Amino acid sequence: AAGVYTVETVDTVGCYSIDSVNVTQSPEVDLPATLDMCENTTEFLDAQIQGSYDWSTGSTNQTILVDSSGSYSVVVTDQFGCVSADTTVVNVIELPDTTYTTSTSFLTVEFFSTNQNGVTYVWDFGDGNTATGANVYHVYDWRGEFTVTLTAYNDCDTNTTVFTVLPDIIDGIEGTDGNVSGVSIFPNPNNGVFSVELSLNTQAQVSYAIMDVQGRMIQQENLGKMSGVNQQQVDMKGYAKGIYILRLDVDGEISTHRVSIQ
Repeated sequence: AAGVYTVETVDTVGCYSIDSVNVTQSPEVDLPATLDMCENTTEFLDAQIQGSYDWSTGSTNQTILVDSSGSYSVVVTDQFGCVSADTTVVNVIELPDTTYTTSTSFLTVEFFSTNQNGVTYVWDFGDGNTATGANVYHVYDWRGEFTVTLTAYNDCDTNTTVFTVLPDIIDGIEGTDGNVSGVSIFPNPNNGVFSVELSLNTQAQVSYAIMDVQGRMIQQENLGKMSGVNQQQVDMKGYAKGIYILRLDVDGEISTHRVSIQ
């Protein structure tokens, strides 16, 4: 240990001698236990004390420049032959990535990010609504083209990307036979009970299905053969308020319609 040490001696004839020595503590290497640094940057590691240096990288300099994750160690030998060693772990933090994918089902759009550790994702859906999270979904109230902004940030940087989505509910007839001359839904919005009036040019097999905005089947019914003007009441009082999709099938002639329960 460091300190002043004294020795006294007396020889066989009684002669007396005294001396002391001051022992000092050699300085020690003190690297940080961990070092976080941002991608595309560099940091210096400094052994700090005088002597000869042996870094794990092979360098014999007092300082080294690092730019990648890993464990770095140094052994320092001072002028008296005393040895000190230390190790640090470097962690390179990736810059936030705004790569994304989407999946659209009717009025529901799912948004997926790269889900990097330590990154916060903020989604602006372009209709006045926002959400935070790596993977989120949003139900739009109406169809159309929406400009979405994804902002990703961490301690190193902030990145933003802008793209568009198209919720794919289309009111109208998709078939080409022309057997359906008109479809009316009333009242709409409604309290869960509404009527569907269907005008047909010729007799046809008719069925309907109701789905939520995530594409899950709520109810369906085969109405059999119909012709002319027909009215069918639909009761959805047991379901939650919101937007639903009515899908009519008239001999394979498909039409989709938005129903709002309030």
